Amino acid sequence: MIKFYALGLILGVLGLLVWVILRTLAVNVPTWSSIDPENRFGVLGRRVVAALVGFGMAGMVFPILILLMIFALLAPAARAAEGELAKIIERECLPPLRPGRYRPRSPPQWLAVPPRRGTQAG
Repeated sequence: MIKFYALGLILGVLGLLVWVILRTLAVNVPTWSSIDPENRFGVLGRRVVAALVGFGMAGMVFPILILLMIFALLAPAARAAEGELAKIIERECLPPLRPGRYRPRSPPQWLAVPPRRGTQAG
């Protein structure tokens, strides 16, 4: 089904490019006014080209929107599963912390931020 929309989009974009090129040539070359698509097809031609582009774009985006909705619905479940997995890893794989034994380490020297100019370090 996506191929159908892709075909509409390709035809619409090609029609738009041909329309712009022919219009440009008809306006800038005095003897080529007979190929002007505005005079040949008018407003109806513009609407057909716009409809092809819009139909193709809307059809190509629709399956992506369905996938995004599915991911949006599954995201909270995945987050909950991630939290449960983190609890299991913490409980089963990491050694328990003894109270009073944990002391945060200072950051490495290369990570220290130098003081700004004009301010006192300290």
